Amino acid sequence: MAHSEIDKVKERLRFAVMGGCSAVFKPLFISDDQIAIVRVLGLWGQSTSWRLAASLAISVPSASNRLKSLWELGYLTREEFAAPSGGIEYIYKVVD
Repeated sequence: MAHSEIDKVKERLRFAVMGGCSAVFKPLFISDDQIAIVRVLGLWGQSTSWRLAASLAISVPSASNRLKSLWELGYLTREEFAAPSGGIEYIYKVVD
């Protein structure tokens, strides 16, 4: 992706409509690392924190925190499922 295209994507990701139809905008200022995660999930279709951690060579808790943050900001959706260990895991997808 060309540099100018990346800048355009950043600008689109930095603003979200708040307040329904009132057209009030709030800057979100997500980091380049967060944008990279959104792009990776867009290419993969979906991911868990452990898969993202393995791909980015980061810890699973770090990947989990980054995904949760993007979910809380509204960039990702998540679906809960039972992990083989007996805990809860999430599959994250980019919001359409």
